[in-house]
Amino acid sequence: MLAYRPEIDGLRAVSVALVILFHLGVLFIPGGFVGVDVFFVISGYLITGILARELGAGRFSLLSFYDRRICRIFPALLAMLAVVLAAGPFLLMPGDFEATARSAVWAAASASNFFFWFNTGYFDQASDLMPLLHTWSLAVEEQFYLVWPLVIWASFRLSGGRRGVVLVVSLALAAASFGMSLYAVATDGRQAFYSPWSRTWELALGGGLALAPMGLLAKAKRYGNWIAGVGLALIVVSALMLRKDMDFPGWRALPAVIGALCVLAPLQSGRVYSILSTPGAVFIGRISYSLYLWHWPIIVLYRHYNLGMPPGAIDGAAILAASVTASWLSWRFIEQPARHSPFPKFANIGAGLATACAMMLVGAYVVRAGGFPARIPPSTASLMSLDEMWKWDCRQERVMPGWPANSYCILGADWETAKIKGVLTGDSHAEHFAPLLDVAAKEAGISLAFYKACMPLVGTTSIKRVLAQMPTYTHYCTEVSQPLVNYLRGAKDISLVVVAAAWSAYPDSLYRDDPSERSREKALRLMAEGIDELMQTVAAPNRRALIIGDVPIRLGYDLGCIVTEESMIFRRHCAPDMFKTPRAWVRKFQEQAGSVIESVPARSAAASSLMPGQNMCDSDGCSTTLDGEFLYRDAGHLRRNLPLNIRKKLAEKIGLKEALLKAADLPLVSKAE
Repeated sequence: MLAYRPEIDGLRAVSVALVILFHLGVLFIPGGFVGVDVFFVISGYLITGILARELGAGRFSLLSFYDRRICRIFPALLAMLAVVLAAGPFLLMPGDFEATARSAVWAAASASNFFFWFNTGYFDQASDLMPLLHTWSLAVEEQFYLVWPLVIWASFRLSGGRRGVVLVVSLALAAASFGMSLYAVATDGRQAFYSPWSRTWELALGGGLALAPMGLLAKAKRYGNWIAGVGLALIVVSALMLRKDMDFPGWRALPAVIGALCVLAPLQSGRVYSILSTPGAVFIGRISYSLYLWHWPIIVLYRHYNLGMPPGAIDGAAILAASVTASWLSWRFIEQPARHSPFPKFANIGAGLATACAMMLVGAYVVRAGGFPARIPPSTASLMSLDEMWKWDCRQERVMPGWPANSYCILGADWETAKIKGVLTGDSHAEHFAPLLDVAAKEAGISLAFYKACMPLVGTTSIKRVLAQMPTYTHYCTEVSQPLVNYLRGAKDISLVVVAAAWSAYPDSLYRDDPSERSREKALRLMAEGIDELMQTVAAPNRRALIIGDVPIRLGYDLGCIVTEESMIFRRHCAPDMFKTPRAWVRKFQEQAGSVIESVPARSAAASSLMPGQNMCDSDGCSTTLDGEFLYRDAGHLRRNLPLNIRKKLAEKIGLKEALLKAADLPLVSKAE
């Protein structure tokens, strides 16, 4: 056994404290997520140290290793999964419960990082409302534990037990993984964050420290306090300087990782080690695994109860107290007995795997049941999930020559007989307008082929966009938009181009040449220039354009409060501004971008604009309902599964038919010409 070092528990306490404060949002710790990276380094250091010592003593057993890992990880993890699934029927809407159960299946299979990699996109459930999101890091560690002992054992055997060779192998794998992390950060942000090969370098560097020559470490002992102090400072500064919208991990994770290595180096002496070894820090460190497991579900389930809103200071303190209490109980009555199990190794491993399989079956049953939609009244079933609210069946489809997919939705009148043919394009806001445009265009005798692409200024103009989670966004948009641009150049029968986008979401992220010189003022100017450039890109004789602005943004309340009166789901009562958003809130987020859209006709006689908010708002605010039907899917998107009569009334209220007819009558001659 390795000698117990209390300062490592102290470092664990620092790590979990950073993560919890980041999740609670009660203090300004924007980069507290680096606590996970510190955990990775600690795990790599301790596991590799144990492996090296056992291999050196000739008593390494792969069966014993997996027995210890299962007894250490599975009992508390599976207990937490069971509690979350048991709480789901009372706190989660059917769609949210189904998504949680699906993630529980992956978490029990030690693969939830892959689930969240592929299910935390723009249109999935918000990540801060996923109760099991935090299990991604446990999955990465578990996958590391499956492979790393074999790597160390093989290196040890092939090198004749030379630790130096094993160290070189560890550092080489760390370098390769770091290279993969840098590449993933530049190409796919979610892959960089969740994939094991983008994170292995952090664990492997911890392993490298455990294999470092003792003579070299002994020479540094006289500077141990300074080294530990610098390390702790690097961790804290990282937590204060980083933000979740930055590319990560990559090189931005290096300071925290190096800081963890500095503190972990066995140079114990001085004030830093004494502080980390205080009883309070050691206590938090000892329960840190359970504390990490329990704090996030408690926060998220509270947020569901609180209509999706984050906790305030008092609620945050109560959540913290509940988390520490649950964690101590978990540590005392689950972790400790499991770690000292009197049963044989095969029994422990078998029981752990069997319980994990049982948990997977429970989760699969909830998924198959659709999150038990019978828990909410039939009158509100259309609000049961984000997926349900986005459903809409296109009435007609056709193959479009030169477009990449087999068929596309045709909105409005029949394509073959329509006097006016057009194209609808844009991002997800073009999607949420599609059902409304379908009824409005049909009444106007206009047929629109829907081509979903990206933010319409990117890929069709010289404007570029920074998107942290998708570094290749501009290149991607160029690829997906080019077929439409090519089609419009040769399509003489297309007389109308309708463009819709989440315009208010783009200021601050647009640039033309240097992304480091972005600002809101420059981005708003670029929006105007980009729209003018877009009009030139799609221009053709007898072709006009309609630019549709944003619908009013609403406050981000969870819709579960609407169904609580007749269901078993616990929620706070709906806030008044759930149903009517204050005008000041809407203006704060949308006024500047809206002004850019509204001014389009002043710059081009070939284009007109429609501002939906002008007809959806009055002096008191912006309504989120129509004839008792809630209109919104989330804070910025309309529901697509609105009843037909509501779609017709909303399209009329917005003025879509009149806007389409007005756009179709515009001359093409540009005022600039």
